[in-house]
Amino acid sequence: MSSLIACLFLLISGFIDLHAPVSQSDSLQIQLDTTTIPQQKASVLLTLARTQQESNPQLAIQHYEEVLLLAQEMGDNNLIVSTYNEIGAAWYFDGDLQNSMKYYFMALDGLKDIESNYSQFCKIYNNIAWNFQKQKDFIRALDYYNMSEEYCRRSSQSAYVAHILNNKGVVYKDLKQYDKALSLLQQSLEINRQNEDIKKELFNINNIGVIYLELGNYKEADQYFLEALRSNMERNDHYEATHNMTNLGQSYYLQGRYKEAEDTLKHALKLSEVNRSTDQKHEALDYLYQVKREQKDYKEALTYYTQYHALEDSLYKHGQYTDLIELEAKYKVAQKERVIQESNNQLLKQRYLNTMFLSALIFALLLIGVLIWIYSTKKRNERKLISLNKEIDAQNEKIQSINHNLEQTINKRTKQIQEQNNQLREFAFMNSHNIRRPLSNVLGLLALLEDENDPEKIKELVFLANQTASEMDQIIQDVNIQLKEGEL
Repeated sequence: MSSLIACLFLLISGFIDLHAPVSQSDSLQIQLDTTTIPQQKASVLLTLARTQQESNPQLAIQHYEEVLLLAQEMGDNNLIVSTYNEIGAAWYFDGDLQNSMKYYFMALDGLKDIESNYSQFCKIYNNIAWNFQKQKDFIRALDYYNMSEEYCRRSSQSAYVAHILNNKGVVYKDLKQYDKALSLLQQSLEINRQNEDIKKELFNINNIGVIYLELGNYKEADQYFLEALRSNMERNDHYEATHNMTNLGQSYYLQGRYKEAEDTLKHALKLSEVNRSTDQKHEALDYLYQVKREQKDYKEALTYYTQYHALEDSLYKHGQYTDLIELEAKYKVAQKERVIQESNNQLLKQRYLNTMFLSALIFALLLIGVLIWIYSTKKRNERKLISLNKEIDAQNEKIQSINHNLEQTINKRTKQIQEQNNQLREFAFMNSHNIRRPLSNVLGLLALLEDENDPEKIKELVFLANQTASEMDQIIQDVNIQLKEGEL
């Protein structure tokens, strides 16, 4: 174990000497100087700020404020909200929880509770919870972590869920509920391994080691710390490596291995100075003071104690906690006022919609009434039309019947007339012969009378003429009788 630790310290020394984040910053600065497109400039500034957030939070805040101005110029509300959140995190790393919380609540104010914002709610509530956790207000911390977890799960982003489970595990560790803490950390570790997120996986490993440390299982705790330390050094993550070394140094201290504890904590102190992390430096000085006090090196212990308390004023004092509660209260009041205002607006909107709905309903009823009237009128007219059509059809049938009967009558009469005409022709023909014969006889007798002088002959001829005239008269009377009886 000691040879492994020596190798790790050697690597750390080289790691400190070769530490050169400046090259990345220089590269980003060159990109920043050469770009004029607002979106690209904002992206480069964000990357630059994130690389400096832990080591130089004040410089990171300056970059974030530039991003904020660009976002406001572009009218990009999502970027504004996310930048507020980033500034809040930078103020946390600078040890100013009041400003940190201020920006977190500003970020919340800019969000609406819609699906596209769930991941933002997840991150912001997590950061607020972390601030309360640092102030040891674990109840408030858990409340915000639970809200964060809800939004993380609703956003369907397992990496965020794993992060929240890790943080909740740390809270339960602080509450000494170690079984619950280990369960949450193991869940987080499993998700991070599935996602192949080595950075978050090492968070889990380090925190599991802390639980075993508090349980007094130092051997297992050291294994977790060394595993995390080795991987973080390979990844050049000196910030997390500092946490691992500090926890390892604390374990050695509790085991009474003061020399190993001192060496480990001094390397952690050097790394914290490279990281420019006041929080890490504060923790390393605290344990070094305790180690030197146990070694009875009171002079050096006093030196570490003086440095520790010099940093105490810049870290999370009780006054800041009061400010955090006040900020939270102000935010909740503002949120309630906003909810009331939104409720009033919603009520007015609902009234307007109700009025519109009622108007639409009345119009619809009137329209339905008109349509029913039109339909009933149409049906009534159709019934009348059908009745008239039936009457017309009946009249047509009657006319057709009359026409048919008339046609039959005309045909019958025509036939009768034709027959009568034929009879008349025949009658005329017959009577002309019947009348002509006696008439011719009369005329013949009259002619003889003109030439006859003999009285006896004349008397005979007159007699014959009268007889013939009577015959002709009888024929004429027969014709009159026939005409009266309608035979012709």
